[in-house]
Amino acid sequence: MAEITRRNALGIIAIGTLGLGVEGKSQSVPAVKIADLSRLAKEWDSAPFDFGGTRSLLVRVAKPDAETRRVMEVKQGDGSVWLTAYTLVCTHEGCTPAMPNARRLLECPCHGSAFKAQDGTVANGPAREALRGIRLEVREGAVFATGFVE
Repeated sequence: MAEITRRNALGIIAIGTLGLGVEGKSQSVPAVKIADLSRLAKEWDSAPFDFGGTRSLLVRVAKPDAETRRVMEVKQGDGSVWLTAYTLVCTHEGCTPAMPNARRLLECPCHGSAFKAQDGTVANGPAREALRGIRLEVREGAVFATGFVE
């Protein structure tokens, strides 16, 4: 039997809270209403929420420089707004990054990793993987989390 270390235990906890099975396959997570789109009136407005038992964050962001599956464009009137959402579980060892700061980074207090609020990707390590992206839908003016970005 394998020895359970602190690092292994944190990994097991992180995997369980992200809605993954023991084989690492995504499990279905029911859709969750996060907020009305009107609550995100300007860029960098955000709304924390729970998705699949995991603390997560919805952020209205600037238009991305390149197309990405991690940022969703929503047509609104004559223009567009861009939204992203991701779990707040550091991919290094499962700690909870802080909310975005003035530099638009989510910094992890445990080991110094930082993630870009724009899309949850790594700004600096030791984390090597982005925060887990959440798929979004807008229904009748409300933003819903509907699954994970694969």
